[in-house]
This record gives sequence, structure tokens and C-alpha cells, in this order.
Amino acid sequence: MSIRRFRLPIGALLLVSMIPLKGAIQVAQAQTDTTPASPETALSPVITFAAYGDMPYGVTLPDGRTDGQVLTEDIAPAIRQRDDIPFVIHVGDLGRPNEACSDDWLRNTQAFWQTELIKPVFYTPGDNDWTDCDRQALPTPQPETERLQALRSLFFSAPQTVSPEWQLQEIQRILANPAPQPIEQIEAIQEILAITPATFAREWRYETQASLPENAIWWRNGVLFVTQHIVGTNNGRTEILLDDPVQAIQLVDERDAQNQIWLRRAFELAKASDTLAIVVTAQVDPFGPAIAQETTLSRCLGNPAYASFCSQLQTLASDLPKPVLFLHGDTNAYCLDQPFGGPSNLWRLNAPGDYSYIDAAVIAVYPTNPSKPFAVTGLLSGQPAPEVCNYAQ
Repeated sequence: MSIRRFRLPIGALLLVSMIPLKGAIQVAQAQTDTTPASPETALSPVITFAAYGDMPYGVTLPDGRTDGQVLTEDIAPAIRQRDDIPFVIHVGDLGRPNEACSDDWLRNTQAFWQTELIKPVFYTPGDNDWTDCDRQALPTPQPETERLQALRSLFFSAPQTVSPEWQLQEIQRILANPAPQPIEQIEAIQEILAITPATFAREWRYETQASLPENAIWWRNGVLFVTQHIVGTNNGRTEILLDDPVQAIQLVDERDAQNQIWLRRAFELAKASDTLAIVVTAQVDPFGPAIAQETTLSRCLGNPAYASFCSQLQTLASDLPKPVLFLHGDTNAYCLDQPFGGPSNLWRLNAPGDYSYIDAAVIAVYPTNPSKPFAVTGLLSGQPAPEVCNYAQ
């Protein structure tokens, strides 16, 4: 993402021009501290962030507004105004396929994130965004592989960084709350202006997988975040309508193998560092409602498309004595539970969105609280996430 020029108040420009840039560039302290919390702050979350997905779907709410209007009018302003939310995770499905399969829709989504959410957004693709784009009911069916290439070109070809709108917002905050010493204010503004993709990568310890650029790893305040490109429709193995099925399945198998490598790398990095917790994000809900004698976990382990992921995550979490959260979207059952059965440190959050719960989740991480290391509340509702996944609502 290139940094565009923007106007600052004349007084700020004069202040910034008075001294040279510092050699060591840092992001604003509230968003860049990667050191673990001290014992004195053990009762406070080490980090709070927001997540949502499967939205907008064109759902009409009781007040007559659509979920898209709620996203623009309520969710985005609430996220912007929260100083304790340094970034947002989008868990996939940027809209219905008839919208999300359009380059224009993708560009508008990018613009919305940059100018309305403003905070950095980390996105993992959903099935609506590419594997469902070949449906014959769509106005213009397109091959899945073409849409995946479009996603990668638009969202993952440029290095992740902060937007110019974020920089302007942070500078305005600095100017509104002047430091005791003017030189501190000047230096803070200079640091914000000096952020580049390289400094972002260094401060956030951000990296992507060479073979799957949509897979990322980053750290915030001692918490490691990792994305996995796993989607619905049996992870792209069913309803292959416009691509060569043999080649498409081969690509899915390769993606599965790379996902496993990436997830293993994330846990190896966590073991070799002072990581306090891990958040694993993918689009797919590999569980869904249990049927007959199934358990939630056996439903995943019994599905060849997702069994390897559930098994690997369960094993890796068992070997790491730190809290682990699996964050996903895909279905309507907003909830925070422990469907893996074990280990006790492994949790799952089915994020808000879809058609039944129009909100974003605010996730607070408490690594020293083994009974509840992840506290989730609705951004708009302020209510805790349900502890039971209700797929029937």
C-alpha cells in the first residue's frame, strides 16, 4: 500500500519540520508494545482487537436498515473511536457471491477499510470471495482460480502497512492531547509519518507465506496471530464448475499442505519465544451443528476436508502450555466455546456476521487466566458472546 500525501494543520507541519527524523522508528506506543504485561497489569488484557466477517450480506434488520448500513454507520465508527483496538481481523466472505466476486466490490471493500475502519485490517479469504464465484445462478459466473488470483492481486500483492488515514487520525490525537514537552509531541508525529511497509513489518513482526501470500503471522503485545486459508464448500473440493476438477483438487491439496506448514511454523515460533497466547484465524467453520450421535469434534474429524486441520491444531495446542484461540466465521452461530474436547487451553470463537448477529466481536486476551483467557463481547451490544453455538437461530 503506497502512502498518499495528506494535509496537516500548518502548526503541525512547522513543528515537524524543525528537527530531523529519529533513526529508530516506532509505531504509536499503544499499538507497538510487544513486551509481556507486568504483574501489576495482570488483571488487564494484554491486547484487545476486533473481528467480524460474513458481512455485508444485504440482511434487513428490524429497524429497516441493512447489515451494510449497520457496518458503515455503527460498527466502523465504533472501531475508529476505540483507542484500545489497534487492528481488525476479517474472517472472510466480503459479501454474497454475486457481489464479492466483483473486482469493483473488492476495491470498494479496500477503500472502506482504509477510510472508514482506518485501523489495519488482516483478512483471510472466504468461499463467497472465490470458490463460489462459478455458480450458474450468478450474473457472470467466473472460474474459481481466476477469482483467487484477483483476490491475491488486490489484497495480498502489496506489503501490509498502515493507511494514510490512520496516520492522520493518530496525528490529530497527538495534537489534541499535547505532551508535557513539545519535543515529545514533535517526535511522536515524526514517528507516525515515518511508518513504511518495512517499519510496519519490523514493529509488528509481520510476515507472509511465500506460497500462500494470504497466510500471515504477526505479533502484538506478546500474542501471536496466524491466518490459515481454509474455506467452505469442503475447502473448495466440491462444486468445481468452470475449472478443471483434477487441477483444482490438486491446488487444494497443495494449499492444505502449505497451511499445515504455516501453522506448524507459528507454533514453533511461539515455543521459541515469550509468546503469551496464539490466535489462529480461518474462514471455515469446520464443525457445524452435530448430527445424531456426532460430537462437535467428531463432525470435524469425520470430514476429510477439515480433519487434518482439526487434528493438527489439537495436537499443537496440546504441546504448547499457552492459551490458543481458533477464530472463524462461515456460519451464523456466534459463540465462544471449547468444541475440541481437549486440550483445556484451546478455545473457539465463531465471529459475528452472517445473517443472525450483526455486530463485531471485541476480543480481550488474558493469558494468565487459565479458566477464561479470552473474553469476547459485542462491539455494539456490549454483551458477552454466547457460550453455546446455536445454529438454528
